[in-house]
Amino acid sequence: MKTKLYLATLLFLCHFVKAQDTLVFKNIKKIAAREISFIGADVKYKLFNEANSPDYYINKAELLYIHYQNGTKEIITNKTGALPKDTLLKKNFIYVNLLSLLFNSEPNLSYERRFKGKFGISLYGGYKFTNVLGRSLGASGIGIMNDAVRFCYQGPRAVLSFKYYMHDQRYFAGISIGASDFSIKNKSFYGNSSSDAQKITGLNSTRRDLDAGLTFGINNLFNRFQVYATLGLRNIWVTTTCTNIPGSPSVGGELAPFTAPVVNGYMGYMLYQAGINYIFPF
Repeated sequence: MKTKLYLATLLFLCHFVKAQDTLVFKNIKKIAAREISFIGADVKYKLFNEANSPDYYINKAELLYIHYQNGTKEIITNKTGALPKDTLLKKNFIYVNLLSLLFNSEPNLSYERRFKGKFGISLYGGYKFTNVLGRSLGASGIGIMNDAVRFCYQGPRAVLSFKYYMHDQRYFAGISIGASDFSIKNKSFYGNSSSDAQKITGLNSTRRDLDAGLTFGINNLFNRFQVYATLGLRNIWVTTTCTNIPGSPSVGGELAPFTAPVVNGYMGYMLYQAGINYIFPF
């Protein structure tokens, strides 16, 4: 009976010893490990000889190969672009959209919460100020989408996005829903010429946008940026009043809808939007 018990114990111990994996470092150091897994640019493992071992992380660049208990060896290559685990395991992120800030005069901030490293919900908030960048020198009218007018709208904008991350959070896709409440207060413009006879004065306008679209992007570009594009539909409701509109035909056809003292309009068009977020994980 004792012989059988001894043999059973010996067989168990032999199996237990054989079940260990070995991490072999480039400096020839070896660690007996178990429950080895890969997270981005890092290797996660537990110490083999500790029953309640915590999780340990090492960068792939430190390893030469892994010798598994079944006798196979896995040569470790640190692929370019793999994300470190301290980024992949983060759940909270703050973004600043650089394109909106620099080219649309819209200071902004976004907060994103990620779940299980796969799903993200983000909320964007910004306030657009009057922007002179990109405006034409002379207006051909006061069409709402004319450069001289549309860049003068100012007001708040909010966007709610739902994202799904793929390939170790390198890429993502999702949907975005946005709303804006813009206005123009007592602005003046010129028509085709810069003479006072062609001057449009006292323009006041409110513009409310509602849009939705599909969003695609690259995450953690250079470990610091998120680049995305949104394609969808935008609906615009506009109310405009103007104290003086010149009646000369030379002003241009765009004035035709604005010959009345008060104009109410609606427009729907394709939404093309892009952004570059600077990432602050925490």
